[in-house]
Amino acid sequence: MAKIQLTPQFIKDANAEHGKRKTDFYDLQCKGLLLEARTTGSKTYYLRYRNNRGIAHQLKLGDERDLSLAQARTLADKARNKIAMGEDPSQEKIAQRQVPTFEQFIDEQYMPYVKTYKRSWDTDVSLLRNHLLPRFAKRHLDLITRQDIVKMHHDRRASGAAPGSANRLIIMMRYIFNLAH
Repeated sequence: MAKIQLTPQFIKDANAEHGKRKTDFYDLQCKGLLLEARTTGSKTYYLRYRNNRGIAHQLKLGDERDLSLAQARTLADKARNKIAMGEDPSQEKIAQRQVPTFEQFIDEQYMPYVKTYKRSWDTDVSLLRNHLLPRFAKRHLDLITRQDIVKMHHDRRASGAAPGSANRLIIMMRYIFNLAH
């Protein structure tokens, strides 16, 4: 855990201390920025910080082969600005990982709920299997946009379906997203 003025030459030559798997080098110029050098030769930039509750976190900024020292300092400054405004970058990543795909949501939440009260749930299964899952199955719910749903509706109408049939898909998508919300 050495504090040092990081320079491009130092980063190029940095290695883990003998007998250790990794060594952290803290930058004196940029608060919280550290370079982690491993025995494997890989080097990664991190930002070490404390969140609003005083819990220490380490945010990965990137590999030294992908980021220059100046870019790592810029990313660290931006992340520290967010932290100062009350945001926690590590919590944002955790929240994004928890958003299910459309297919996961249907299997784990929507169908079990609908089967408990809706007599026509088998119609929903058919609409999902034939129209919605082929289009949206692998997409995360937060990445499905209004334009995607409009395009689905237009494609369904263009395939010769009746207006009510195309509208039924929109009604079902609205219900799915209301339940997800």
